[in-house]
Amino acid sequence: MGGSTTARNLQLLCEPCKETRGRIGERSREGLRLRELKVSVRAFRDLPLREAIHEELEREGGAFLKRLALTTAILAAFAAVAALQAGSTANEALMLKTEATRLQAEASDKWAYYQAQGIKATVQEAARNAWLAASREPPTALAEKEQRYAAERVKLEQEARALEHDRDEKSHEADHLLHRHHGFAYAVTLFQVSIALGAIAALTRARSIWVGSMGIGLGGIALFVISLFS
Repeated sequence: MGGSTTARNLQLLCEPCKETRGRIGERSREGLRLRELKVSVRAFRDLPLREAIHEELEREGGAFLKRLALTTAILAAFAAVAALQAGSTANEALMLKTEATRLQAEASDKWAYYQAQGIKATVQEAARNAWLAASREPPTALAEKEQRYAAERVKLEQEARALEHDRDEKSHEADHLLHRHHGFAYAVTLFQVSIALGAIAALTRARSIWVGSMGIGLGGIALFVISLFS
């Protein structure tokens, strides 16, 4: 009887200890869950912030690329128009130079005919002087031919000088067009360099290169406008 009583007493004494250990375990588990919940809340709070920062960076880079693409498209349009003007002015200058060469050839023909008529007039004058030296009356045909040759020479000289004037105008206009052609060609070169730098800026996201590209592009636009209205 005494042994069983002692066992019951020990069992009664251990039951509070078990309850205490159970309560301590539950509190430990609750603390662990609370810490995990705090970490989750902290991560939940930090996630939108990281996403917002990432979106802002993407938005800023996208805006830069949009501005770069817009400026590159504008410079490409200017380059296309400048190349068209360069080709057009070169072709027109070549045509005017060809026309000036033709006018020069016609003027040379007029001057050659002018010289020939002068020689004929001199021959007629010499023949008339020979008749006069022989104390004979020269035929009237000699004097008529001499006068006709002299009149033709005056007309030929006027025509030759008019052709030379037209030749000079065509040649001067062609030189002016060639000067404009050089300006358009230099503008195209600046536009191409600017577009190439813009491509490098798009790859590297370097705003300084883009600013340099825009500076060269503005120089090309200025040269294009000067050549267009010169």
